[in-house]
Amino acid sequence: MLRERAARRLLQRHRLNRGDDRQPDRALHVVALSRIGDHEETRAYYQRLLDRGKSKREAIRCSKRALVRRFYRILVATPRLAAGAP
Repeated sequence: MLRERAARRLLQRHRLNRGDDRQPDRALHVVALSRIGDHEETRAYYQRLLDRGKSKREAIRCSKRALVRRFYRILVATPRLAAGAP
C-alpha cells in the first residue's frame, strides 16, 4: 500500500494513498467498527481514547492501528499465513 503525507494543522500523519486499492481499508474499517460495538477490550480502548479528548474519528483511526498491529503479529507468528500458502 502506498503512503502519502497528510498534514492537518500541526499534525503530520501517513495515510493510505486514495488511488490505491481500498478493499483492505474498507475491510479493516468494518472490522474496527464491529469490534468497537461488540468486543469489550476494543470498546474499552475506544472509550479511553474518547475520554482523553480524541474525536470519534481519531479514536476509530487509533483503534484501526491497534488492530493492524495485532493482525501483523499474528500473521508473522504463523509462517503458513505469511507465505501465502492455502
